[in-house]
Amino acid sequence: MYYVPDGTEQCGYYECKECGSRFLDLKIAPTLVCPYCGEEADMETGPEKSGA
Repeated sequence: MYYVPDGTEQCGYYECKECGSRFLDLKIAPTLVCPYCGEEADMETGPEKSGA
């Protein structure tokens, strides 16, 4: 389960190439630093699906 601040309308979903961790970040960028291992993370893996 992932948590973002109330009122967040958009965020990025990333996967790290090195450690395989997936995480959300409020920044949307082609690459970011993984908060778990410190390596550069992959681009956004895809939008979250909302099942209604």
